[in-house]
Amino acid sequence: MITRTFCGIAASVLVFPLVAKEPTASVDAASRHLASWMDNTRVLEYNAKADSFVEALALAAGELRVPMGIQWIDTSAARAPLAFSCKNATVREILNRIVETQPGYQLQVAHGVLHVYPGNAIPDRQNFLDITIPRFIFKGDADGATAQLRPLVKRKVATPRPPPRPTSAQHGAGGSGGSGIRSGPEPPIALNITNSSVEEILDQIVLASVRKVWVVTFSESSRLTPTGYRRTEWLWTGTNVTDDEQPEWFILYANAAIPLQPRPGP
Repeated sequence: MITRTFCGIAASVLVFPLVAKEPTASVDAASRHLASWMDNTRVLEYNAKADSFVEALALAAGELRVPMGIQWIDTSAARAPLAFSCKNATVREILNRIVETQPGYQLQVAHGVLHVYPGNAIPDRQNFLDITIPRFIFKGDADGATAQLRPLVKRKVATPRPPPRPTSAQHGAGGSGGSGIRSGPEPPIALNITNSSVEEILDQIVLASVRKVWVVTFSESSRLTPTGYRRTEWLWTGTNVTDDEQPEWFILYANAAIPLQPRPGP
């Protein structure tokens, strides 16, 4: 159950920045703009109840107009309901109240996006978000961007799937999603990115698209994939992504409720 009370922002309205023709300059400006918004914008009253840590963040991203990239580890503590109440607090103070409910988590503005991540819990060499993609050129919507990016990342992270046994009939293979629930046609985005990390590319997608939150759910287990990366899980179900389909992420609309299902038993 989600209960929210949100009373006016005492400042001018922030428009989510778009990626311009000069990405580096644009992203630097977006980072400064976002940091200023978080530090100088006060909210008269903010009361919320959310069913999980990640849901509280996603809701706040929409209500406080903050594009966000969330890395979280699927623990029982992070799945617990939380409640918080703030009056006359800055956007940063509200977000800190949420993040402080989970030991070790930190906030950082980078690439024009607020990153929430579990401190040093996942070393960079084990985090697929730090993989460098030499070039990423795309035009379309967030679903299409995810579909184009995924095989570039899987090439480094996933374990190749064994060839199927011959059968008398072959059936088409399904694909994986990753962008949440579609509410209608989205304005197209255009990206031309070189020598950037997966994290930077996801940031540029949320800056340019109408979806303003990306989420990666890491497994609580520290057991790595055969290629040496921390395993990811499906966001809503908490089920493991198979090694041949690693990694998984989702790009969501801001203000999205995230009704987590109970994790499967051992």
